[in-house]
Amino acid sequence: MKVLFLTDSLALPRDKPEKVAFTNTYIQLFKKAHPDAEVQQLSIGGATISELVKASKYYKSFSPDVVVLQAGIVDCAPRALRKSEQKLLKRIPVIGKMLLKVVSSNSTRLRKLRKIAYTNLGNFHTFNLRLKELFNKSEVIAISIMPAGNEYEKRVPGITSNIISYNQVLKDCFTTVGDKASLDMLMSDFHHLNKAGHQFIFEELNRVLK
Repeated sequence: MKVLFLTDSLALPRDKPEKVAFTNTYIQLFKKAHPDAEVQQLSIGGATISELVKASKYYKSFSPDVVVLQAGIVDCAPRALRKSEQKLLKRIPVIGKMLLKVVSSNSTRLRKLRKIAYTNLGNFHTFNLRLKELFNKSEVIAISIMPAGNEYEKRVPGITSNIISYNQVLKDCFTTVGDKASLDMLMSDFHHLNKAGHQFIFEELNRVLK
């Protein structure tokens, strides 16, 4: 069996805010449980679905039997600034840095007011369909975006409803796993998987791929 993992940072080991060792990530757990499987991993921290689709073209010739996708939280999270606005301010000496500090200190209010997402819902659907077309001979399994609790909603207003909407797109396009994830599977930053979260995703994938 050939398996290609396409993910943002959620599949990667971390030291902060809590530690998850390389050996405890769900991809490494999967590889240990399936030593005969041929596994390729493309994980890009902070990647949107469009960036993952663009990079995944290089893995087309791998001809995977299964593609496992974990993406969406970067796309759907409400933002205070667009990426283009961030880049512009970073290029402006002194004043740009001052403005970024002001934005950072008022990020919750700006997120609620502007309701910006790096990838709008329509484009999120489009790029998922492009991925499906790119790997049209593979079974694509998507890991649902992890749930948001009350504290995450307070920090990032609108994240709860966005997660529900973007998860529905994933369900419309692919077989999904991880729908029953709980908040205790997340780190204190509210969105990265802790050790229990990685174990849960591994068990979900193991169940489906059997």
